[in-house]
Amino acid sequence: DESGTLQWILGHTVFGAAYVQLAKVDPARFRPRKPGRTDPYTCLHVVLEGEDVQGESGPYRQFFSDISEELRNGTLPFT
Repeated sequence: DESGTLQWILGHTVFGAAYVQLAKVDPARFRPRKPGRTDPYTCLHVVLEGEDVQGESGPYRQFFSDISEELRNGTLPFT
């Protein structure tokens, strides 16, 4: 059973997919200036393929919800 191995995590979880895509991004890019008025305040642009989420911040919220669920339900072996 490969679940829980680094290769499995990187290839089969939202956390792993995000890690692969974000690992080489300069951390300063995650500290954007706060937008004015009612614009959403997000540190990254999330695109979820095959998911039914709407709006500018819907995918952003879903992304963090999915990672939180992976942590909560034990999919990720971080304790």
